Amino acid sequence: MRKLYKSFMLVLTLALVCMAVNAAAAEVVLNPVADTFVRDGDNAAENFGDADRLELKWESDREGMTRISFIKFDISDITAVEKATLRLWVEFSDVLESKVIGVYDVTGEEWSESELTWENAPLTGGTHVKDLYTDNLGYLWLKVDLTEQVKQYILDGVQEISIRLENKSDHWGGAVFITSKEGENNHPELVIVN
Repeated sequence: MRKLYKSFMLVLTLALVCMAVNAAAAEVVLNPVADTFVRDGDNAAENFGDADRLELKWESDREGMTRISFIKFDISDITAVEKATLRLWVEFSDVLESKVIGVYDVTGEEWSESELTWENAPLTGGTHVKDLYTDNLGYLWLKVDLTEQVKQYILDGVQEISIRLENKSDHWGGAVFITSKEGENNHPELVIVN
């Protein structure tokens, strides 16, 4: 009986410790304050800020087919960061079996969702964060660890973080569409654990 009581107390103590750890780690989900994509060629002056998806494509031999996306999050209310993860819902991924998506931190570059076009977008520069690899299957989340970037920006008092997404796979069938903040559900998220 005494042995059973000790085992029960040990299990209860472990459960309470796990609950305390979970309670201490709060999760905040930030939605974009702005997101859009730009397109080259005849669409270079067009704005897609109200589109319900972000488009990524690179096709070097056909002008007007390349698209680059941008996302901005307001981090001004975040005071502590243990982990920061960008989550992107792939709603469509074209026939190319392996695609590389470049993620760049372009924080500090000024752009507006309602005014950004190919002609005025920060298409180069920024800091390369990571390359994501995706196949030709949609309906999945892509995740990017932005912990170090967000931690530094919080320390520096930066109010917003801005990300550029590029498809680095040059192919006619390499398009990737990500749900935007205007989409019906599965919007981009910056998930902060603190």
